[in-house]
Amino acid sequence: MKKTKDDYRKLYVDTIIDAVKQIDKGNNRPFVTSSPSNGLETIIENYIAKDPQDPLY
Repeated sequence: MKKTKDDYRKLYVDTIIDAVKQIDKGNNRPFVTSSPSNGLETIIENYIAKDPQDPLY
């Protein structure tokens, strides 16, 4: 499972965020890694929620 999580972060966080920043130059829009997002909690949890099935998020 660790490799799957690492691959997810590499693709969606490292690769896609860089591509979006290149395309979206000059705009100050935030990059959201998922929808819905937990905002800073998403970053604190290293982009994968501890309980992704939590009905509160």
